[in-house]
Amino acid sequence: MKHILFTALLLVAVLGTGCASLGQLSKNVESATTGIERRVILFSATGEPIKTYEGNFYVESGGGEADFIYNGKKIILNGTYLIEEI
Repeated sequence: MKHILFTALLLVAVLGTGCASLGQLSKNVESATTGIERRVILFSATGEPIKTYEGNFYVESGGGEADFIYNGKKIILNGTYLIEEI
């Protein structure tokens, strides 16, 4: 009886922690295939917003820069920028 109870508790614990990772996996797949509704804001050196991009797109970032396709044009940012999901 203890073995069955232990197995059931272990199964609940594994499935409970797996839900968050499954949710993240589905979000990653959605982002990579269709894109996610995002807002990208480019800032000046003094902190004022220079340009804002909004739309459903996939953003690749790394090495201090981000790039994405916006209205058919590839945008590459390497200054101070903020990427947020809307």
